[in-house]
Amino acid sequence: MHPSDPLPKYFRLSLPHQKALKRLGVETIRDLLYHFPSRYDQSGGERSIRTLVPGEKASLYGTIGKLQTRKSWKRKIPVGEAIITDSSGSIKVMWFHQPYVAKKFSEGQFVKAAGMVGGTAEKPYLANPHVEVADPVEAGLFKPSAEGASEMQFFAVYPESRGVSSLWFRHAIAKVLSAEEGTVRSQLQDPIPESTRTKLHLPDLSTALVWIHTPEKLSQAEAARKRFAFEEMFAIQALRAQDKAENNRERCYQLDGIERAATFLGALLYKPTGAQKKAVDEILKDFQKPHPMARLLEGDVGSGKTLVAAAISYAAVTSRPPGRKSGTLQVAYMAPTEILAQQHF
Repeated sequence: MHPSDPLPKYFRLSLPHQKALKRLGVETIRDLLYHFPSRYDQSGGERSIRTLVPGEKASLYGTIGKLQTRKSWKRKIPVGEAIITDSSGSIKVMWFHQPYVAKKFSEGQFVKAAGMVGGTAEKPYLANPHVEVADPVEAGLFKPSAEGASEMQFFAVYPESRGVSSLWFRHAIAKVLSAEEGTVRSQLQDPIPESTRTKLHLPDLSTALVWIHTPEKLSQAEAARKRFAFEEMFAIQALRAQDKAENNRERCYQLDGIERAATFLGALLYKPTGAQKKAVDEILKDFQKPHPMARLLEGDVGSGKTLVAAAISYAAVTSRPPGRKSGTLQVAYMAPTEILAQQHF
């Protein structure tokens, strides 16, 4: 198994299943490992339906059935309905304003439901719960400890698409993580240098992949998320540094527009702020360098970014290329909206 291998090589995937994975951007083993959970469900709080109390949050396992959609009697709100049944009894499930949820399941599917218990002690119901297809094997993992409490476990909940569930992702990722004692993870090169990981107390790539998909405690998942967030920013900064190095190897005109910008600013009916003058001066210093400039000017609404751009534009369009006795440079000024373009014009 190799990170670049396509998923159908190791998993039986129907055409709708493949399309659903493609919508999520998951087509290879590496894509699968980098499809991170959006949150985690915690086991240990599972309840039998008979013990549910209105006003409490609860999670339970059972078989779903009697799926239907309708509109509420008084307010005509669209509602999805179902009945979940376990060995102790049954409870109604209601999705207000979300009737489509009821269409995601089939009669007799084994599911896990988590949400707020509403209604009365005689007629409780689950209001807008999160329901997903579950594995009876997972439900059997919650064994009471010696003290009588359930052992806590965390189960990843993934971004889903119609045709692929979190349950499938959990099983598929578990298969990849355990394949040949982690050979897939060992083939992934860690982009963060060891010295950087040590300095920032970040787990290595192999450990982080295990922690983010199958954490034994939330602190592991948080450490993994921190690591992958840093990795994303690290990659952006590295690419930006490469772009900057390539940019600095290019040649361009060297212009001295300080006096021209000063002429423009001096013609205004008001005095520019110190920050505006500083921004203009720093940009014009870049104009004097032999390689192209790449800058981001950031400021609040009304801080004077347009004024700075106008002063720089004036300095450019009134300048001649070095060694030329006629002709001036041009400036392309783009605005993100038509209204702003009209205001600038």
